[in-house]
Amino acid sequence: MFNQCVKFIVALVWLFSSFSLIAASTDITALLAKHDTYSNVKIAPDGKHLAVVVRLENKRALLFIQLDGFKPAGQIKFPGDIEVGDYHWVNNERVVISLAEASPWDAEPKFYGELYAVNYTGKKGEMIFGFRVDESSNFSRIRAKEAKRAWGEVIDTLQHDDDNILISSTQWTVRGEHHSELLLLNTYTGRSKKIAVSPAPNSQILTNSQGEIRAAVVLTEDYSSELYYYEQKKWHQIPSDKFGERLTAIAVNNSDDGLIILDQFNAKQQGLSELKFTDASRRLIYRDPVVEVSSVALTQKERQAYALRVDDGKPAYLILEGQQKEAQIFKELVAALPGSAVHITSRTDDDNIWVVFSYSDDHAGTYYLYRKDKNSLVELMQRKPELSQIQFAKTEPVQFSASDQTKVHGYITRAAKADSKSMVVLVHGGPHGIRDYWGFDNEVQLLSQAGFNVLQVNYRGSGGYGADFLKAGYRQWGGAVQQDIIAGTRWAISQGYAEQGKICIMGTSFGGYSAVQSAAIEPDLFSCAVAVSGVYELNLMKTDGDVPLRSFGISYLDEVLGTDPEELKLFSPVHRVATLKAPLLLAHGKKDKRAPMSQAEALREALDKHNKTYKWLEFDNERHGFYDPENRQHYFEQVTQFIRQHTH
Repeated sequence: MFNQCVKFIVALVWLFSSFSLIAASTDITALLAKHDTYSNVKIAPDGKHLAVVVRLENKRALLFIQLDGFKPAGQIKFPGDIEVGDYHWVNNERVVISLAEASPWDAEPKFYGELYAVNYTGKKGEMIFGFRVDESSNFSRIRAKEAKRAWGEVIDTLQHDDDNILISSTQWTVRGEHHSELLLLNTYTGRSKKIAVSPAPNSQILTNSQGEIRAAVVLTEDYSSELYYYEQKKWHQIPSDKFGERLTAIAVNNSDDGLIILDQFNAKQQGLSELKFTDASRRLIYRDPVVEVSSVALTQKERQAYALRVDDGKPAYLILEGQQKEAQIFKELVAALPGSAVHITSRTDDDNIWVVFSYSDDHAGTYYLYRKDKNSLVELMQRKPELSQIQFAKTEPVQFSASDQTKVHGYITRAAKADSKSMVVLVHGGPHGIRDYWGFDNEVQLLSQAGFNVLQVNYRGSGGYGADFLKAGYRQWGGAVQQDIIAGTRWAISQGYAEQGKICIMGTSFGGYSAVQSAAIEPDLFSCAVAVSGVYELNLMKTDGDVPLRSFGISYLDEVLGTDPEELKLFSPVHRVATLKAPLLLAHGKKDKRAPMSQAEALREALDKHNKTYKWLEFDNERHGFYDPENRQHYFEQVTQFIRQHTH
């Protein structure tokens, strides 16, 4: 086991005193509405410096810390509305940052594909890719830095090349119909060299441990997957009958002749397998009988799987044979942090120092530094240190039977301070491929602190439980899916978590749809409903919003919704409001493109027509959900007040 976990006593004195990052407020609602104070901590390849994303003046900035003595080394904070997005260490001194930009009329920052490179000192900053790159003269074979109206995404930081990274460059379009150029990009000069072109639009590119392009997974216009391997500068397609549905490529295998993938092939459940390129032969590595693999941990250099996470209720980790060094360390880390989920954010090139992130249901998360040479685990910083003195509630997995005896999984979180019979059914969005997980959830804890038990249901159609369970929700948005939610609510009553007359249903996106639809189907079961950024007229989804604009959008909607306008009308809450008894709280962002304002306005018109009671919240500068902390705090306050009013 490790030496006793200790803290850097002086660790964050500089950060706190210089930038006043911790909020003075003790109001729990305000604290839960805040963004993370610290996030995305990564160590440099040589282990001498840490990079930490922090919030300065309500924008993300990047701070660099010298590990020896934990001293400040530099920072990068962009002017105006530009802020730090994701980032990657390129070598021991330089990072590449994806830039995000907000605007006065749109609170949530957008990514336009721009890449910026800078040293940890904060010096030698250079815009190396994007539409604001300065033009310069051309060279013979290597293009000079040039402005591109394209999305630049990092594919590989190239461990054996300190100057260059491999990126994809995809021309700006709404539909996403263009192939991507694969470029070798110099992080000091911004010059690029085209290496290849993707085999099709919407391609995920995979490289081997040497940074060479080896494979691509494509999402086609008919919402299916294609798989290619790259050899002798040509793409070769693997027959689609050689792999299963919902394919996820994890990494190129150690022998460089195949892929490690997650898919559902000739089985009821997804599994982790090795698939060879040339003959498409395969070897099953692991398949869980109940749930899908949630994540795969890879070795540093070979990028081979050494551990898997599965979430049958709480997270569990399986250690794979054959990668003993990393596997043993990870096993000890999990043991040293009991009752927590464990994630490795980064490691040094020599595998001596690891940055570990751990969180649980009642703790927002802590970053640790593990040192192999000292066998020590040191606490670096908490993700939300302002919450450290608050006692949050525990979340427990539950299981019940739906009306047709289908087993449905979910979670229950008790009210934090009292034995409550008031309950909120919190419905996740998606709906397909998304699920609720055990872990810290701001909204769940907000409701728990406000005195409500919280039920979350992974209804049929949710991800994580196999393709059969996923597809059982297709064309059942207003039918079997809602019956699962209703069955879960009745189960909670039978178990003493709630009393009828004290139950509110609430959700965002599809969850907002479900809040209204379930309340219309069972008007006497729910005392109120909170619907956020919801869709309420399913026929409108085929013509309005950003989904039908994507190359695969209509195919996806036809598959999951169906093509019968009358069936879609039947499953649309705007046509069910006559049966509603529960008062509604409707909240929507005017900039929402996923569920446009027209959806909320159609529901409001129907409610007015039938003289139904509702409260209306409209946010001028928000999109799909609420990003700005002040907006989120106002929303949280309105929600807790509204639910108390109708459940007590």
